[in-house]
Amino acid sequence: MQSFPLWDVLSKVLKGSGECAKVDWTFLGMAMPFWTAVFFVVMIVVMLFTAFRRD
Repeated sequence: MQSFPLWDVLSKVLKGSGECAKVDWTFLGMAMPFWTAVFFVVMIVVMLFTAFRRD
């Protein structure tokens, strides 16, 4: 285990570097995380609508 420091590797993997904090792309004044959240909410509403509609 000495040749492979597991705790060092895990700490580097789980700590963020902050590179993703820079906003490179916006649409209508909102960044990509906002639009992905809107997309998933719309998809959930559509899924629930189709699952519980009566024929």
